[in-house]
Amino acid sequence: MKFTKVPEIAGAPNAAAPLTGLITCETDKPATMEIDIDDGRDSRTISIEGAPATTHSCPVLGLRPRHRP
Repeated sequence: MKFTKVPEIAGAPNAAAPLTGLITCETDKPATMEIDIDDGRDSRTISIEGAPATTHSCPVLGLRPRHRP
């Protein structure tokens, strides 16, 4: 599997939820999406349920702009 559109993070697509980001990407073959998030203090993995697809989109809660470990 290869990315045909590299993963991108769009910050706060909804003004009512400022700590939310939207991660999108595309793959050449159907796949499921799993995201690992690590800020140096905490880490978590988000697995997206559903059928394998080539276009992926996932909202992620709790992101902070310019936060560095």
